[in-house]
Amino acid sequence: MSLLNHLWERCMTLAPNEGVKISFAKLMSQEVEHGVINARILAGLGVDRVDQPIKQYLFDLPLDTFCDLAYFHGIGDRVGCYIGETWDQVPYEPLYKVAPKLHKDECSTPRSACATCGWCARPPMAWPRPTP
Repeated sequence: MSLLNHLWERCMTLAPNEGVKISFAKLMSQEVEHGVINARILAGLGVDRVDQPIKQYLFDLPLDTFCDLAYFHGIGDRVGCYIGETWDQVPYEPLYKVAPKLHKDECSTPRSACATCGWCARPPMAWPRPTP
């Protein structure tokens, strides 16, 4: 099963109510959009379709509870937010054009993912707002 299919199944199975399912469905739509954007950038660099699993520790974590899922998205996108902070000077025009949108998207997810998981053991952290 692909990573996105697995995440979708976990989102729809583990979400505690319909409102949270809708929020996570929107999040998954955003992740698919990011995949399309990255595929276009890679194609522009001459990279063919990538059909192998991404080897990153985050993708090997168990997703047994809704809090696991919320923290997965929060941590993963927080890393994306940090990476995005270095894109303001990127010389590659296709990446430079999408960098503000990707950075904004990545920085907004940790707040929303952790906010929906407020019933977990600890309250969500206060994430700083992304810089415009």
